[in-house]
Amino acid sequence: MNKTEFKKIVGNKLKENGFSFEQKAYYLRTDTIIICVEFQKSNYGNTYFINYGFLLVKLNPTIKHPKTNTSDVFGRFTFYDKGVLNKEYQIDFLEKKEVIECIQINIGNNIKPVLEKGLATYLETTKPSNLFVKLVARQYLGIE
Repeated sequence: MNKTEFKKIVGNKLKENGFSFEQKAYYLRTDTIIICVEFQKSNYGNTYFINYGFLLVKLNPTIKHPKTNTSDVFGRFTFYDKGVLNKEYQIDFLEKKEVIECIQINIGNNIKPVLEKGLATYLETTKPSNLFVKLVARQYLGIE
């Protein structure tokens, strides 16, 4: 699979789940949160990371297009390959079906719970180890 096909497959799956493509990233907005999903090309081979971030509107009322690394909470989509958890997508070895399934799983595990129950509840109940939460966001959300 080439990078154009990979990005198109991921983008279509994100759009099916309510995201829109703006300023080189995918965004989904509510009154309280902006969710951003971006691609990051690895320096090593034909490999990509899919980064995602949650920006709390209350803490950042003027930011309309956050990047994942400047969001209040951010992490990477993951997937299992032969039983091993990966954060990088080696696109030369992936099939379309695998990409579609893994993006939907990541949306279901990491995005939908935030939309349905809120970011604080998601962080408290799932305690995701692959997320970075800024101190100001921890304090605002009242989490340890």
